[in-house]
Formats: sequence, C-alpha cells, structure tokens
Amino acid sequence: MEKEKQYHYTAEEVFSLFQCLTSRIENGHPNILELGDEKEHFFRGEIHMLRMIGVDPGIHSSELARKFGVSRAVTAKIIQKLLQKGVIES
Repeated sequence: MEKEKQYHYTAEEVFSLFQCLTSRIENGHPNILELGDEKEHFFRGEIHMLRMIGVDPGIHSSELARKFGVSRAVTAKIIQKLLQKGVIES
C-alpha cells in the first residue's frame, strides 16, 4: 500500500497561496491552483465550492447547486473530488 504524502502549511502560507489564487482568478490566469501532487490541484469550481462550504459548513449540496447555478450532479461530482482530496469530510 502506497503511503500518502502529508503537507503541512502555516496559516501565513495558506493565506499567501489564497491571495495568489484570487489574484490569478481576477487576472484571468489558468483556472487551477497547484500546491503539490495531483491531490493538491484545485480547479476554480472546487475552490469556490470549498469557500462556500467553509462559510456555511452545514450547507446542503442542493443549496450549493442552486447558488452556483449548476445541476446537483455537477455539485456531487465536485464534492466527491473534494472528499477524495481530503479537504472536506462527509
């Protein structure tokens, strides 16, 4: 069984990465933030959904779909990716 890599970031590093990401989004740069291996690559939709979950931890997937104007299937797919990356828990 392959051992997973563990990444530890300080609050300052996370904030700096977030600032970089928002700047890239605002300036029309690629829609991906790469922090390490593939498990640490986040697409714009994943980041927006992760932010919304952080703002409202009890939000339901149907409410996320409504707020973003996407189908529940799209929301479920993004949530599944975030679960696999280990950044949210069910």
